[in-house]
Amino acid sequence: MSISELPPEKTDIHPFDKIIKPLGSVWFISLLIVFSIIAGVCLSVVLKNWTWFGRFGSIITIAGLLLSNSNVFADGIYLSHRANGQLPIKKKSGEVQWTNQESRTKGKRVFWGVVYAILGTVIWGFGDLLGPLLTLFT
Repeated sequence: MSISELPPEKTDIHPFDKIIKPLGSVWFISLLIVFSIIAGVCLSVVLKNWTWFGRFGSIITIAGLLLSNSNVFADGIYLSHRANGQLPIKKKSGEVQWTNQESRTKGKRVFWGVVYAILGTVIWGFGDLLGPLLTLFT
């Protein structure tokens, strides 16, 4: 079998795909966000300085932006741009379907990425106020 007979998925593998692809995983990004929140709160409590919580909010924002843009690199660095558009699929019932499971999965990643970016930005901007606010109630 010659290299021209191989599907692109087998030939167009970038050396950094193993590093880049997890950045498009909802589970990986969610784990990073949970870790960032816990680390930010713990450091803020231990050091009695709530600016640390805000700093970890910036990591959450970056994680959300990575996830919302994951369609750019989810299939690998070389393969993600191979399809610029999608043609409609005509179902047996005669309905026209413009999306498929893959496009809906990518849409969910974008949704959660935007949610995480908003959460991270709020924490980044106002996280340092949480400590003084908590002291009002104790």
